[in-house]
Amino acid sequence: MELIIIILCVVKEHAKHVYNDKHLRESLAKYGMVHIPGAIPPDLIRKALYDTNRHLSTFDKKYFAFNDPGINKFSYDVRAPIYYDVFDKSFLPHLFHLLLGPMDRPYKADPQVAMRFPGYYCGAESNKKMWHLDGVGPSTNSNKTEGSKPIPGVHNFDALVVVLLSDSHGKYSGELASFPQSHIRLSKWLTPERLHEWRYTGIEKLPNREKSDEVVGERSHHFLGKSGDIFLLNYMIAHYVECNDSPHIRYNMYFRVTGPTFHSYVANYQEQPASLFDPLKNWRI
Repeated sequence: MELIIIILCVVKEHAKHVYNDKHLRESLAKYGMVHIPGAIPPDLIRKALYDTNRHLSTFDKKYFAFNDPGINKFSYDVRAPIYYDVFDKSFLPHLFHLLLGPMDRPYKADPQVAMRFPGYYCGAESNKKMWHLDGVGPSTNSNKTEGSKPIPGVHNFDALVVVLLSDSHGKYSGELASFPQSHIRLSKWLTPERLHEWRYTGIEKLPNREKSDEVVGERSHHFLGKSGDIFLLNYMIAHYVECNDSPHIRYNMYFRVTGPTFHSYVANYQEQPASLFDPLKNWRI
């Protein structure tokens, strides 16, 4: 018991140290993102990567729920404790306690694993101007429908956590990329009428493609780093995945995180329009 208490104190102190870094808070406010090297302990990364490859070896299509083998893309939601541990047993819950505010329940986030195989989008048109925001548009999940129709909405949250399960191998190795300051740019572009279109039409009404340069800018940032690094993103940051021109599979984990202004354990069941128009509203930075 004493050892557990000591470990908990160390983890909390780590979270305070990271939060007290002026650069981190300034980066989240100004750019809407920040890179934190070596954030997740190696043993947690190793266990998650081991289990991912163990399942990958079976190639069970029931397990890999969101397959698109035509472009070498595999993503799946996971509910095993080993994946939740990457978030729950790291300093992340304590860091969000400081970044988003304390809650009367523990900070939790459902994990998703995404792999991008060699050849992903290579030779095709760049994804750069096909960026997206998560959860925009009607939900098609059976428990989020009204009769036979999907419920419209923008199922936003506060923060997207990107965990690198493998080292990056330079640009164009299947890495995530995003547009710095797009959280501010998009909030200024958004109007009640455009939000209504997002709710009912989805990502087709996002200002990407030919509108991309004008709305979010031309300069993108590539999320490169080492296994165990994390990137924290404001929900309103426009992001996309680059092609994988390397000989390696890219492994990432994603967590959608909500603070006390969201009243559900499942982030994307809720819509909070106020934070779409003011992306820093919920953040203590």
